[in-house]
Amino acid sequence: MRESFWKTLFLVSILVFLGTVGYFTWRYSSTVRAMFPEIGGAVGVTGPQEAAAPQAEEAKEPEKPKSIRDLPQYARYKHLLEKERRPPRVVKPPVEPVRKAPRKPFPVADKLPLGMKATKLRAEFREPAIRITGVERGKMVETYVYRPEGQDMITIARLRDGRLEAAETTVQ
Repeated sequence: MRESFWKTLFLVSILVFLGTVGYFTWRYSSTVRAMFPEIGGAVGVTGPQEAAAPQAEEAKEPEKPKSIRDLPQYARYKHLLEKERRPPRVVKPPVEPVRKAPRKPFPVADKLPLGMKATKLRAEFREPAIRITGVERGKMVETYVYRPEGQDMITIARLRDGRLEAAETTVQ
């Protein structure tokens, strides 16, 4: 029983495969002939376009296309291929002078009130050079490290649940 099932399934799959190959050979034979003119006469199946119109006897050999653009499937796109290529018109927006934003002050531990919110800290002062986020005992803990360019000062601010818990400024 099992062996006959697998044999039947195998035979059906082979027939489906052969039917699919036959259909696509018939459906796209004219395209294959156009793409490969050297085997055009070797394909003995007629496509749906050729089946409707009777074939006239050809006394002369068909002219081979000189380039891929001469193939029939590219005929409808010929106007796009032959159009002159002009560079796209670029409209430049008026240039405004770049204004530097005023530098925000460097946070010193003495000027940072405990309990200050993290958003207010980042708004009043600058973004930290290093920002470390973690969780301790179920509470979010952030550490901000501020270091101004060209100076040897560092301010470390520790925040718990978005509020400043401790701050320290050191000179290196």
